[in-house]
Amino acid sequence: MTDYTKIPELHHLLDISYPDGVFFLENWKVVYCSSSALEMFDSSEEDFINNDFSKLFFWELMDFRFSGLKNRIKSMGGVISGVTVVGLRHGQNTFPAQLSMSVIDEETGKIVVIIRDKSQELRNERKLQDEKRSLESAVQLQNRRLDELNVTLENALENTKTVERRSEVYSRIVSYINAVWDLDILLSGYLDLLSIVDITYISSIYFYDKERDIFELKAYNGLREAPEKELSGSSGIPGQIRKHRRTIQNYSSENDSGFVLWTPLGPWTPESMLSFPIEYRSEFYGVISIALGHSPDVDELKFFETLITHLGIGINNLNQYNSLKELAEKLHQQTVEIEGKNQLLEQSSRMKSVFLANMSHEFKTPLNSIIGFSEILRDGVLGQLTEKQVETITDIHTSGIHLLTLVNDLIALSKIEGGNLDLEINMFHFQSSMRSEFQVWEERASRHGLQMHVHLPITPLFLNCDEIKLRQIISSLLSNAVKFSRRGGNITVIIKSVEKDLHISVKDEGIGIDPANHSIIFDAFQQVHNGESLPSGGAGLGLTLTKKFVELHSGTIRLESVLGSGTTFFVVLPNAVVESV
Repeated sequence: MTDYTKIPELHHLLDISYPDGVFFLENWKVVYCSSSALEMFDSSEEDFINNDFSKLFFWELMDFRFSGLKNRIKSMGGVISGVTVVGLRHGQNTFPAQLSMSVIDEETGKIVVIIRDKSQELRNERKLQDEKRSLESAVQLQNRRLDELNVTLENALENTKTVERRSEVYSRIVSYINAVWDLDILLSGYLDLLSIVDITYISSIYFYDKERDIFELKAYNGLREAPEKELSGSSGIPGQIRKHRRTIQNYSSENDSGFVLWTPLGPWTPESMLSFPIEYRSEFYGVISIALGHSPDVDELKFFETLITHLGIGINNLNQYNSLKELAEKLHQQTVEIEGKNQLLEQSSRMKSVFLANMSHEFKTPLNSIIGFSEILRDGVLGQLTEKQVETITDIHTSGIHLLTLVNDLIALSKIEGGNLDLEINMFHFQSSMRSEFQVWEERASRHGLQMHVHLPITPLFLNCDEIKLRQIISSLLSNAVKFSRRGGNITVIIKSVEKDLHISVKDEGIGIDPANHSIIFDAFQQVHNGESLPSGGAGLGLTLTKKFVELHSGTIRLESVLGSGTTFFVVLPNAVVESV
């Protein structure tokens, strides 16, 4: 039996090339399965290897059995493709799948099987069908509405002056609805335009107040005095319209005194009264009532319905506009507040940077004096000192240098944060420029019991970047490597060019950095302390400035570290290498 698990190239090829599940069978037992197959069946290798292949499927839901599958592959010449099956995942969950098989060696019973999970594909097909049906329904609905509108317009064109007036009013109302963004003006103007069709039209609009369950008068036209300002929300004609969402048409009779309306010209009894719901989709806004001096025909009713449909659309658009306007005002106010806060933050940042720079400069003057005088005393210029005095003066001098370095770092950091630190780009020979720097660090590493190995390009390397900043980048990384390495360890520096990019790596065998601290290692004033921390010193600005200097060159810096085994920093400065001089 072939042990396919001993073929790593097969694992790699199948896992990359086949998102489908791949199985190898010998005498219908599984001898190999790809990782995608394990994921598909939510199982482990122990569930499959040396087990019967038939256990992968739920045969009760299929139109053939395992024996039928065997017969099929024999009858098909050892190859079958695209057979629909029902897979059985770990936990007895089933899923639709597609199976393809090919006999590799008939004598040994070796077969390769590819299974494709069809679950997502079927879900996508169902979703696509649902979306298609929804789209078709929407198109049909829109087409029906367009057909109704076309019928209305076609019938209207068959009439004489009335048709012309209706057509004119329709056009004007639609344009008016799209042009007015105030509700009261929209409703009153709408009724004014409606009266152009027939001067006998007397109309009113009531809006429904859900909280109070009443109808409130919003606009009216053709009456001498305003009708009732409020009507019951659950009774009367408006209440019926709200409940049933349909038009109500009433006709007057000789003894029906309730139909008498007072117009500017006196009392008037309309022939009929039409009341329509004002709505948009499922949203109910109110009721519009129109009194007529005649009984409306089908065309006139459709004309009203079309106009009122547009009124519902216009009210919906107006509500959306007001909501967007309110949102825009809130966003504008928030933007103004944010801009104000940003200005305060920027001012605070500038004041902090100015204060930091001024204080740092104030520190430098006495520090330089302390460093200079301590150096004179240490060197015996003013007279010989005892060994203890020399040791004390040396500590003063070393502390002064350390503090001066910190002050310089603070000044550099404040300039970077204030956007006042510029690069001084110039072309230079890297080996010549950094030779003395590497020698100094080799001596320091030696004093700490460390071996430093520097690998430079064999050919001359010419760079076009800020020479001083590059020296600070390398020195900072070497300082960390020396500081956090154990005695007897190694520090390896590799400098190389990759096309036009400069690549720098500094590797130590020190205490390493906990992965939890990788995200903060470059933050200002951060000092990471591991359980095996060595004395570090410093203010936690070295790597911060290093990252800033790298980013000023549009470069990148990253690290790889194993806790207890060391750290490697990688720096890339793009387009820093001069190809020819």
